[in-house]
Amino acid sequence: MVKAGSVVRKPDGGWQIDREWYGQGYIFKDEEAFLTTPDAPCYVAELSDEVYNHLDILRICNGQEEIAKLCFDEIDWQHPETWLDEAIREDEFEMCPKCKKLYPMYGERCACPVCGTDPDDDPEDDRTSTADTAAEAESRSYVVARHFENHFGDYTLDAVGPFTRDEAIEFIKQDMRTQGESIDPSSTEYEKSEMMDEHYQRDGCTEQRWTINKLDIEGAN
Repeated sequence: MVKAGSVVRKPDGGWQIDREWYGQGYIFKDEEAFLTTPDAPCYVAELSDEVYNHLDILRICNGQEEIAKLCFDEIDWQHPETWLDEAIREDEFEMCPKCKKLYPMYGERCACPVCGTDPDDDPEDDRTSTADTAAEAESRSYVVARHFENHFGDYTLDAVGPFTRDEAIEFIKQDMRTQGESIDPSSTEYEKSEMMDEHYQRDGCTEQRWTINKLDIEGAN
């Protein structure tokens, strides 16, 4: 596993950062911390004292574990935010305007594999009447929040949406499959809870929970 430099907490609450050369710069990088301890320091960029942990990188990467892992693997001097911005600018990734899911394009623009939205579609081509727009807003009034819990704590990632209820359920199914790709199936339990709007995925002591929440349309206006 990659280990370059070290980071320890100082008595005054700050960080003592010792960097080593790795990749393209002098950085701190700890792969074991990233993989096993979500709230432990795992990365410091060159020419910066900002300390990142797994959860920080996960939030930057839209709450998508597979993107966060790829980001951590590739950063070797820059900030995670810079890596993602450059990847989007170079069409390596796209943020779907509809379902707000990051997906890979590998340099060639393509439709979102989750909801099928073409990133080059002109939203003006979908003009609807005021009544139709209001009806659509009412039906697409759900968001999905993902929670990550283990013995270190309980963390809630940014909500994704809006969706119709059916779209929200399909998004959860796709996200569960995506998150499960890197998990040993023999140690993973997929299940839907008795509560209608909660779904779970467990892997040992780690649990991910998806909840479907209805937006307050009137309060949002």
